[in-house]
Amino acid sequence: MLPWVPAAGGLLLGAAFVGLLDKVLPHLHPGFSREQAEGVKVPWSQGALLLAAMTIHNLPEGMAIGVSYGARPWTWRAAHWAVRWR
Repeated sequence: MLPWVPAAGGLLLGAAFVGLLDKVLPHLHPGFSREQAEGVKVPWSQGALLLAAMTIHNLPEGMAIGVSYGARPWTWRAAHWAVRWR
C-alpha cells in the first residue's frame, strides 16, 4: 500500500463527516435570524447550542492529543511538553 493512502482516506472520511454534521446539526450564519437556522430544528436554548458547538470543536483536538500520546515514546514526550508549557 502506498504510504499516503491512509492519510488520504482519513481526510476524505473527515470531510464527509463534517459535511454530514453541517446538514444535521442546527447552526446559524452571521447576519441571519434564528428562524433562518439550517439543520434539524431543535428546541434547544442558546446555551445548549453553545455547549454542543464547543464540544464538537474540542473533539478533534482531543483526538489529536490522544493519538500523539499513543504513537511513540518520543512523540509522547513532545506532546506532554507541549501541553504542559502551553
